[in-house]
Amino acid sequence: MRALGLALGIWSVAACGGSGSSGSPGATGAAGSSMAQGGSGGSGGSGAQGGSSAGTGGGGGLAGQGGASASAPVRTDVEFPTTDSLTLRGHLTTAPEAPTGSPGVLLLHQFQSDDEQWAMLPEDLAVAGYRTLAFNLRGHGDSDPYSGALSNLLNDPDGAPSDVDAALRYLAADGGADASRIAIVGTSIGANLAVASSIGAKAKTYVAFSARLPPTEALAGAPAVGMQSVFYLAAELDSGNQAADAQTLFDATSDPRRIEIFAGISDHGIALLSKQSTARALVFDWLDQAL
Repeated sequence: MRALGLALGIWSVAACGGSGSSGSPGATGAAGSSMAQGGSGGSGGSGAQGGSSAGTGGGGGLAGQGGASASAPVRTDVEFPTTDSLTLRGHLTTAPEAPTGSPGVLLLHQFQSDDEQWAMLPEDLAVAGYRTLAFNLRGHGDSDPYSGALSNLLNDPDGAPSDVDAALRYLAADGGADASRIAIVGTSIGANLAVASSIGAKAKTYVAFSARLPPTEALAGAPAVGMQSVFYLAAELDSGNQAADAQTLFDATSDPRRIEIFAGISDHGIALLSKQSTARALVFDWLDQAL
């Protein structure tokens, strides 16, 4: 089902199959978005709600939008190896609300950016109950360099995908996250990597801001089929065909799945997340349901 959220200026489609969770850390919903349920989930099963849902639940939620953490999140600089002997660096953010064994979130930055692009998002995620790892892909930030022209990283199946694998291993081991409940959230190339990871079923759920179909398939080394539990977000006027590619990827994804196309704007990747407060709230809502 497709409906135009006029108040928010977004197209919203979602489908949730199976018997999703309820009562996990509260997340703020978005008024005006439409959600359809697929599969055989009964009432209250999928945790997906259509119409206007502006309430919050539980004791978690989005920091900065009401309530205060019992204590400040802790940011720790980390480094870890890849299987091809590079060292990647970033930071792990935890909080009392996200003790060892909590679900994890892996943040993948966009091309020629770094782990600082997320601003306060890692802290907000930690307060909401997620052990959060933001790191620098090879050739970015203070991680080891990429061998070759950096632009080749955008399509190299032996490059950044190996970094994602290394980061997932770290987050589930030294990072203390529950390996069975990890989300990958990415922008631009990070979004392509998130969807490519879904093709390989490397995490529990995925969020992709401004993903593109051709580089996703190049990074995966495989056609974009078999994805599951992916939330796609894109701007209608983004110049790289992201809205159309998001729809194509959504159509090839199994439930649970969701897509949000923001009408009338061209924000790309991290700009879409940082400028559109609705996008931020929807991500927390998705993670609340999926993890």
